[in-house]
Amino acid sequence: MEYIIHIKPKFNCLVKSQNFSTQLVQDKIHTFLLNTDEKFLTLSFYPLENGDNLAFSTAIILDKAKLNKDTHNLDLIKFPKNNLLLIVRPFCVHYPKPFNIQTKIVNFANIQHTLYWSKNDFFTIRIENSDMTFIDIDFLKRIVDLNTKTIDNKLIIYSKTKDETYVICVVEYSQKSYKILNLEEVNLLESEKNKITTYKNAYDVNHHGVVKEYNLENNFSLKSDLVYNENQPFYIHQRELIPYAFFNAVKMKNFDLAREYLSNELKKKLKDAHLVKFFGSFLFAHQSLCNDANINEIALIYKENDILYAKIFDISINEENKIINITEL
Repeated sequence: MEYIIHIKPKFNCLVKSQNFSTQLVQDKIHTFLLNTDEKFLTLSFYPLENGDNLAFSTAIILDKAKLNKDTHNLDLIKFPKNNLLLIVRPFCVHYPKPFNIQTKIVNFANIQHTLYWSKNDFFTIRIENSDMTFIDIDFLKRIVDLNTKTIDNKLIIYSKTKDETYVICVVEYSQKSYKILNLEEVNLLESEKNKITTYKNAYDVNHHGVVKEYNLENNFSLKSDLVYNENQPFYIHQRELIPYAFFNAVKMKNFDLAREYLSNELKKKLKDAHLVKFFGSFLFAHQSLCNDANINEIALIYKENDILYAKIFDISINEENKIINITEL
């Protein structure tokens, strides 16, 4: 059976398998043609730079287009015609140094909880209580402090990082069980007595950002607003980037901006509900990886039952750089 394996690493590394061995460059897609009757493809990755990254191995079940086990640093995406895209992030294992461990007592959900964390180290936190319940929370960013706020059955943890960003986490405790409601890195964070406001740059072609307001005055509430980094819409004029700008606007539910990339005919025909129904909930847009793909083909990446897969769409653009037709292939 013939497979086309695409590997996109997020760090410079060496990859080895029973079929090939080569150096990979960060953020570049490397493509390998594989002719095999084997069921598994085993890959080993070795970082080329010193740091916290460790070498690791994984195996792809080729006929099922899935990894043999889930791991936080790998995503395998199934494209048509036996094309597989493996996105590889660094593999880090962190063990807090015992002498750095700090403790903090907080009260929420009518019970006392103890937080264990490591100062000036990775965001690695354990929360436990007298009911013998605990949760471990990990985020691979080095933090310099740790702050908390509580309301009802919720705990908000927020920390400044070594990179001058922030990590914020919302944890709920109910029926003797912890649950993470939100965990993310943001660019800005402002804390007031009963409110936390964050800003996160989406780093997309449309220059979107997201502002979230965590209100803790009476009851917990979370409000999210889409904004522009320059406080006004940013329009893409490069023909090859227009499909990505359109799909990104649809993903962010910025339908007014999405319509700016459509022809007048499509703009009048397609309502918000049409766009939502036609494209559904996708993760991001990506170039098509099929070897016979034309320049107008764009892949949308979806996730269903923990399986990542691509749907391919053909985008027709007129001389005025407006989208006149979208066809799922």
